[in-house]
Amino acid sequence: MERASAKLAAALQIVFDTTSEQADTDTGEISPPEVETLQAMGERIEQVVPLSARAVGQGPAFAFKRSK
Repeated sequence: MERASAKLAAALQIVFDTTSEQADTDTGEISPPEVETLQAMGERIEQVVPLSARAVGQGPAFAFKRSK
């Protein structure tokens, strides 16, 4: 079973990759974020870390179940 910290890291990487502007270090050109909405970002996270792998109930939106 995958560790909760690895799942959290995968979800956060998607947040960073999809919502930040990207700068080309050679040309200096700045491209817009990969997604335009938080819903689109959530869909990408769902592909990597299904809702069933995340904690249910109260707490942060990206809380994860602990592995046994």
